[in-house]
Amino acid sequence: MAATWDEYIRTVEDPAYEKAKGYYYNGKMRVEMSPIGNDHSRDHSIVIYAVHLFAAVKGLDLDGHDNCTYRKTGYKEAQPDASFYIGETAETIPYGTKIIDLNLYPAPTLVIEVANTSLADDKGEKRLLYEELGVAEYWIIDVQNVQTFAFAVENVGSRRNYPISSVAWSTHQPAAIGTPDDPQHESWQSQYLAVSAVSADLSLFKQLKLQWRAVSSR
Repeated sequence: MAATWDEYIRTVEDPAYEKAKGYYYNGKMRVEMSPIGNDHSRDHSIVIYAVHLFAAVKGLDLDGHDNCTYRKTGYKEAQPDASFYIGETAETIPYGTKIIDLNLYPAPTLVIEVANTSLADDKGEKRLLYEELGVAEYWIIDVQNVQTFAFAVENVGSRRNYPISSVAWSTHQPAAIGTPDDPQHESWQSQYLAVSAVSADLSLFKQLKLQWRAVSSR
C-alpha cells in the first residue's frame, strides 16, 4: 500500500508488528507476518544449512543473516528470509548491529527469499528492490514447485541465470558468469556454484522426505 517513509517506520515499530517482515520501495510499504508453520521453517532451515555447508566445504568466508533488516533511510528497506556476506565482505558488519544501514555498509552478496504464497511479489517488486539495493545475487526458492530462480544483479538490473528443478539439479552444470579477464569472475563462479548446492539440498531433502513417508506408510 502507498505510504510515506514515516508512516512505514511507525508501522514496523508498532509492537503489534514486532514479528512482521517489512519492505519499503517506491513509496509503498509491505508488511508480512512471518510464517510460523512447520513447512516454512523447515524449508528455511534447509536453505540456510545448504549455504553454510557449501561454504564450509569450499573454505569460503561467510557471514549469514536470518530475517535481517537492510535500510536506506527515507527510501528503501528489506528484510529477506536469508542473506549472506561472502568472501572479502564477510567481516564487514560489526557484531551488535541491529539494522544494517546501507548508507554505511555494503549490501549483502546474496539474498534469498523462500516463496510459498509470495512467489509473484518475490519475482516482481522485491526483485526490483534488491536490484536497487545493490545485492550481487538474488535467489527465490519456489517451494511449491521445488525450483530455484537465480538472478545475477549488475548495473541496477538483473538477469535470470537458470532454473533448477527437482528433476534437473543432479545433472545441471553451471554456466560461466563474466569472462576470465573479469577480476570478479572467480568470485562469481563460487557464488554461482552455490546456487546448485542450495537447490540440490532443497530438492534432495524433499525427495528423501517423500520416500520416508512412503516407507513409513507401508
